[in-house]
Amino acid sequence: MFIMCIEWLVVGIQALVNDGVWEPIYFSCRGLPLSHLLFVDNVMIFCKANGDQAKVVVVILDKFNEVSRLKVNLDKSNFICSKGVLHVVKG
Repeated sequence: MFIMCIEWLVVGIQALVNDGVWEPIYFSCRGLPLSHLLFVDNVMIFCKANGDQAKVVVVILDKFNEVSRLKVNLDKSNFICSKGVLHVVKG
């Protein structure tokens, strides 16, 4: 069941990337886009650091919770901005 729920999340993220709603990060000018990485029971999510993208992440995670009844454990979660992100964006 968990794997099917994570698959739903991955498909949802990829659809948002394909539609231009989710802005993934790039490690180089010609590099591939990176929107997420999956581990055994962990997910790392990557997007550009701005308020609109933060809202997109919140929306997909809320939908994930509705569909799967799995909730992000905020005590075990981190929000990290890359070097150079303005304090105003970090909020």
